[in-house]
Amino acid sequence: QNQPVDQPQAEVKDSAEISRQTEATLAHHLEAFGKGDVTGKRRLWSFDRGPDVPTPTTDGTRLYVVTDKGILWCLELQTGKTIYGPQRLAVGTYSASPLLADGKLYIALGQPFNVPPPEKMEKYDKYGLGGIIRINTDGTGREVFARGIRNSVGMDFDPDTGDPVVADEDTGNEADDEEGAA
Repeated sequence: QNQPVDQPQAEVKDSAEISRQTEATLAHHLEAFGKGDVTGKRRLWSFDRGPDVPTPTTDGTRLYVVTDKGILWCLELQTGKTIYGPQRLAVGTYSASPLLADGKLYIALGQPFNVPPPEKMEKYDKYGLGGIIRINTDGTGREVFARGIRNSVGMDFDPDTGDPVVADEDTGNEADDEEGAA
């Protein structure tokens, strides 16, 4: 997991940060107040199994990484040591960053259809495709939290109502909305 990589010059001003290099799906934890070449002594650790789209989330102690293909990792934030993972969530599209709330990890799963074929609904309901699953932060207690989402690219909870708010990406293909579409 920890490996040297070539990175451009950068300055880290306020605090330690997690940066991503999407071409190689690398995550780096950099020391605060670094200046100049951050690839050497300022890089605390790197992780080469990260996502291309979802941004990892942290509770300040652990870093939760969900890949685009639904593999969950939990890393110790300060060292990059694997606490658990790889853990397969479900086959699906993962574009939204995982969200920590109420001591749970919320993860959105996309689906390949605007209107899922009726013969696939049982599977979608079971695994939470086209919805949000939630799990305990130790990776246990997986449950389907919400359904009816096409392909979430972001989510949060309304601070007044506590209701989930989802930014959904539609394909724009109206033919998929017709019953019986492939």
